[in-house]
Amino acid sequence: MGDQYHNNGRNYGHMGPVNNFGPPKRDFLSASASAMRNEMLKWPRDQRIKLGSVQGDLEAHEMAVQMRDFLVENGFTNVEAFHQAMFAEPPKGIIKNIIDGVIEITVGHA
Repeated sequence: MGDQYHNNGRNYGHMGPVNNFGPPKRDFLSASASAMRNEMLKWPRDQRIKLGSVQGDLEAHEMAVQMRDFLVENGFTNVEAFHQAMFAEPPKGIIKNIIDGVIEITVGHA
């Protein structure tokens, strides 16, 4: 008994080697995002903040959700529900704009 990967019949639910293709998933809670988190913690806790992401980009949406959760957990009281938007040319990265005193953050494609 066994399989072509020489697991001697014990594959523990795996069908072969694990291959990860492409860049690692972005994670707002990772060490690489600590500068962004530290900047956010300097904002006034009653600051009006809008979060959004590119429609159809699950990774961008998940990162926007992580940002919202981080802000709420750290006492921010005026964080609006995030939106997903379509763009003629979808943005890349994380874009911060201040419009009429409101901080708007859009999470674009990686």
